[in-house]
Amino acid sequence: MITRSDDGRDRGIEEALERPNAARGIVDEPAGFPRSLRDAIRGVERTFATQRNMRIHGAAASLAAVAAALLDLDLLEILLVAGVSAAVMAAELVNTAIEAAVDLATLERHPLARAAKDAAAGAVLVLAGLSVAVGAAIFGPKLLRLQLRAGGLEWAAAVAGVAVAGAIRVALLRRRRPSDAPGSIAVP
Repeated sequence: MITRSDDGRDRGIEEALERPNAARGIVDEPAGFPRSLRDAIRGVERTFATQRNMRIHGAAASLAAVAAALLDLDLLEILLVAGVSAAVMAAELVNTAIEAAVDLATLERHPLARAAKDAAAGAVLVLAGLSVAVGAAIFGPKLLRLQLRAGGLEWAAAVAGVAVAGAIRVALLRRRRPSDAPGSIAVP
């Protein structure tokens, strides 16, 4: 319901903008940092559990991290590898969010819905291409000369262990939600 305040502003619109779920009867708990962090982690976990491409990007990032730990990379090279890996996964998270929002907005096939989904997927493709180019530029010369870092084997084992632990976590999340269709991002 829209009412006018003493200063002539529409109170219903302001309230809807401040609390968008209130109009639908959904009451949110206060969004402090711990809740925001928990929601963000749940979003990453859900995307890993439901989106095949996110798991592929995660595996590629894990391989890049193992290679970075093994090879004699300097700090800037490590940061570049980590940065493009994170950018690709962040783009996949945004792509998943856009696809879910489009699916929520319409159940019909529509050219604008297709355009939105294709553009979001294209953004992931562009960043994935950049990550391949950065990886080739950084890892290629090192692999050709096989310059191993002192103590690199121990670092690579530790990074591989973290990657395996993450893969197990994703597998357990997938097993916990057998009712989700492949590719769905249903909220439990």
